[in-house]
Amino acid sequence: MKEQMIMAGSGGQGILSSGKMIAEAFMEEGREITHFPTYGSAVRGGSSSVTITVSDRRIACPVAVPGKITIEVIFNEESLRKYEPYLAENGLLVYNTSLIPNGPSRGDIRAYGVPGNRLAEEAGSTRCINMVMLGALIGITGICNCETMYRLVDEVFTGAKAKLAVINKRAIQLGLEYVKARA
Repeated sequence: MKEQMIMAGSGGQGILSSGKMIAEAFMEEGREITHFPTYGSAVRGGSSSVTITVSDRRIACPVAVPGKITIEVIFNEESLRKYEPYLAENGLLVYNTSLIPNGPSRGDIRAYGVPGNRLAEEAGSTRCINMVMLGALIGITGICNCETMYRLVDEVFTGAKAKLAVINKRAIQLGLEYVKARA
């Protein structure tokens, strides 16, 4: 198994933190990974993305090649328009319908729309859109174990931030349940 992923959106949507968390989940589950975050100069609102390659074998070339990306998780319209051409034919696109109402323009990909903002609000915080989208990705692909992700959330949100762990795990669960209900 080898997947090349892009997660993209704007600064403040949790792109980099969710990319780091899923990369850590892959490592904990014994996979080989590469992880390349990029972000604009603005803290919030600038373009933000992370490219991850995950494989069961050593990764000879970590460069994600446009047209060869197998999975994209896209949070906003600008990122969809920028990265949709990078997706391979029959690649998987998971996108946030709260900010991308019209969806992708391509018909040769597998697209799953998820109301990320609405589900994040339901989970308890609009700041956990990234966890909703990770939950949806896990629900569609089974690319990593949900329990691994829950454990990582508990490791990140400790002490005074422990209440955020509950919200983020709920967000993962809502994303997962949303796509499972539509399978």
